[in-house]
This record gives sequence, structure tokens and C-alpha cells, in this order.
Amino acid sequence: MMDILFATLIGLLAGTFTGLTPGVHINLVSSFIITNLSFFTFQPLILVAFIVSMSITHTFLDFIPSALLGAPDADTALSVLPAHRYLLKGHAYEAIKLTVIGSLFSIILAVVLSPGIIYTIKIYYPFLQRNIPYLLIIISALLIMREKARFWALFTFTLSGTLGLIVLNSNISQPLLPLLSGLFGTSLLLLSYKNKTKIPKQEVTKLKLKKRTLFKALLAIITPSIFTSFLPALGSSQTAIIGSQLFKTKTKSFLIMIGGINTFEMLMSFLALFMLNKARSGSAVAISKIISPYPSYFIFVVAITLITAGLATMLTLIVSRIAIKQIQKVNYQKLCFFVLLFLSLVVLSFSGLIGFVVLIVSTSIGLIPSLAKVNKNHLMGSLILPTILYFLI
Repeated sequence: MMDILFATLIGLLAGTFTGLTPGVHINLVSSFIITNLSFFTFQPLILVAFIVSMSITHTFLDFIPSALLGAPDADTALSVLPAHRYLLKGHAYEAIKLTVIGSLFSIILAVVLSPGIIYTIKIYYPFLQRNIPYLLIIISALLIMREKARFWALFTFTLSGTLGLIVLNSNISQPLLPLLSGLFGTSLLLLSYKNKTKIPKQEVTKLKLKKRTLFKALLAIITPSIFTSFLPALGSSQTAIIGSQLFKTKTKSFLIMIGGINTFEMLMSFLALFMLNKARSGSAVAISKIISPYPSYFIFVVAITLITAGLATMLTLIVSRIAIKQIQKVNYQKLCFFVLLFLSLVVLSFSGLIGFVVLIVSTSIGLIPSLAKVNKNHLMGSLILPTILYFLI
């Protein structure tokens, strides 16, 4: 028992590292564990506790670099713009706190609703699998039609989607790293560097949150996630687009939703593994290589998840306060430059020279929405278009 608790704490530290370090994802750690399984002499459940704890913690912490630096991964890409707006208004802590609220509540809801989710998915899974591309087409079309500059919205969606098709069907290692880093991260960092963005004094104020806002955000988390969590090729970003359109989420509810979806879908990936024998995340794949996914193990995973969620909540709030204080002391323009350099080196290390070329191309495309004054969510065409074609072809 003590070994499992110790593994949970080590997983908490590992998830903190992956969450705070741009370009370093839990899938890299999971891949390392799978590749080197023969070197681990621990009991299998100890490794499982480590992976679960790391994965859940990562979903709490990875919004800090998104909010403060504009350096996203696949799960936080859509949060960059609203979180960055909070930063420039001096309320970065509030943005991070909203995502933490989403993550914590989504864990509780996921655990409570698990039996009903299993029953629902078994009934509707075949129907969803046949119709998900049409739903994505409708949502994408509605998003584009809402823009005044519809041509540029369609152009952005199509261009980013074409790039996504090329990159995701290539042999590039970690293809999402250069793709999403360029579209949502380095493009924003370049604009901040060019405009000599200055970070205003950050205030730690009491969060005012209406029950209606929280309720709407939780509905936006649960309703699409229950279905998209179990479908291949769909991730948190696509789920967030569906949820935001179904429930018309505004900034606060949107950030709660983004934080919650990320965490909710991580736990759902474990549920899918143990109850449906379907691995829907890198962490779930790693666990499937370590133990046989018997349904009874899901109770163990839930216990580790609840312990981790409580600790990760406190840790995220503490770390974010420290990070916010430190970012006010540095030259933000220089910080942007060093983050750009760091992301470039990370891409070169994990995705090679071709990945670096993808980073440059995706960065160029990522600048279009800001210059054309359309919403950056059209850049999610990079994942949505390949997903649509995946189901249709």
C-alpha cells in the first residue's frame, strides 16, 4: 500500500513536470515506460498508479504554460486565446483557477456517472460512429458562417486542415507537437514578441462565479464528452468545439469547460480500457501493456484518480501563484524569444528537421486569424478535417 501511495506521489511530480514544460507530453513518458518495461521490477499496479497519477496531474497543470506563455499541447490549444486575454488584463490566476474548477468537478462527475456512461455508450456507440463526421461538418460550417470575414474563416479552416492531413499521415515522430505548437503557440508568441507585449501587474482576486455559469460549463463538459471520449481520432479540442456550440459558453464557462473536458476524457479513457477494452489515450495504451484490463481494476484507478485530483488541485493553485509572481519580474519579450527557441529545440529533438519545417509552416498559418480578424478556433481544422475524412473514407 505504501509503495502505491509513493508511486502516486512520484506520478504527481512527473505530471507537474510534463504539465509545466512546453512540448513535453505524458505520452512521451508512457512510451518510455512501455519501451523499457523489462527494466522495471515493481509490481504492475505500482506502475499503473504512477501512470494514472501522472496523467491526471498533467491535465491540471498544463494550463499554466498555456495561460502565461501561449505554449499549448493538443489538449489546451483552444484555451490559449481566452487565457492570454486574462493574462493581459492582470487576471491570469483567475483563468487558471477556472480550469482547475473544471478539472476537479469533472473528476467527481465522471466517477458518479460512470455506471450510466457505460450503459449509454453500449447502446449508442454504433450510431455515433456512423454519424460523427456529419456532426463535425455541421458544427464547422456553423462556426464559419458566424464570422463576418467568412472567406478568411473558411480559408483558415481549409488550409490548416490540409496541413493536418499531410502531417498526420506522414512519418514524423510526435506530429501533433510541431503542428499545434505552430498553429496556437509560436504564432501567438511571435505576435507578442513583435508587439513588445508587456505583462500588467497580476492580481489575485476572489473569483466570482455564478452557479448558472458553472452548471452550463459542466453540461458542456459531460454532454459531448460522454460520446466523443469513446470514438477514435477525436480529442479534447474537438469536444470543446461541440460543447461550446451546444451551450453557447462564454469566457468563464469556456475555461471551466476546457479544463474539465481534458480531465474528464482522461478518466474516460481509463473507463473505456477497463470496461470496453478500448484504449483511447497514450496512458491507457501503456496501462494495457502492463496489466490485463479487467473491469475490477477500474475501482483501483478511480481511487488513485480521486487522491491525485485533490493533491493536484492544491498544487496547481500554489504553482500558478509562484509562476505568476515570477513572470511579472522578467522581460516578457525576452521570455517569448526564449520560449520560441525552446519550442524549436524540442521540435527538432522529437520531430526532427521535417518537424521543424512543419513548425514554420504551421506558425505562418497560425498568424492568419489574427491578421484577418477571425476566431482562432478555425485552426482546429487541422484535426477536424482529418477526423471527418477518417470516418467518411
